[in-house]
Amino acid sequence: MKLTFLCGTIFLVGAFTSMHAMAQSATVPSRAEAAITSLGYRLIDLTPDDGLAPWIDLAGLWGSMSASIQRPSGGTLHDFLDQHGQLSLSDGGNAVFGNSSSDGLLLSLNLVDRNTYIAGTSDYSFRLSPNTQVIFTADAQVASYSGVNDVRTAASASLYGSSYDGEQMPGTTSIGTSGTAQQSAMLEILYRSGSVEGGGFVSLIGSLEGMVSPVPEPSRLPILLLGLPVVYAAARRRRTGA
Repeated sequence: MKLTFLCGTIFLVGAFTSMHAMAQSATVPSRAEAAITSLGYRLIDLTPDDGLAPWIDLAGLWGSMSASIQRPSGGTLHDFLDQHGQLSLSDGGNAVFGNSSSDGLLLSLNLVDRNTYIAGTSDYSFRLSPNTQVIFTADAQVASYSGVNDVRTAASASLYGSSYDGEQMPGTTSIGTSGTAQQSAMLEILYRSGSVEGGGFVSLIGSLEGMVSPVPEPSRLPILLLGLPVVYAAARRRRTGA
């Protein structure tokens, strides 16, 4: 099984092309992009001699996003979405956009003169046959471009999972950029059921940040990632209710 997302490819081609153009002109606003798409899996039968074929039931269920833009007056323009869908927020040349669906997560940020932030998830649940190992994979691509006057952006993308008993799934979980950079990777997380049926949750998580003031530290990624559990907690509340 493979959940494809053609829009993600188109999105990133446009993003990286525009970033190259930005590098040629210092007057173009700073930007950041993130795409986490194509969630897939591989099943491994841990008891191949029992005559039972391994199976998985994977369903895209919900998503969540939050965004904010600081205003010079000290107030904050913000919005929150607790479902799959689109979120768009702008103030002057500062803008964020997010799209969360069962196919994946796309985020973009445009920064001129206001501190700007967006984070989001696309969430799934799964059930797994006994004595089976599943390897979840997702395509992750992030890019950031920081313009003049120490206007900085950062981006991160993560594949996160937890089982019904609350244990986090091991594996390669995240990539990130800060300043002017881009990165892509195939992320993986692992889960193994026991002698009875297992299951849990998988989330595609992205986060973008643009900082005008104060001047950020050389690496803002640890701070950037701290915001992700806030978004994830909202999704967990929905899971608990389900």
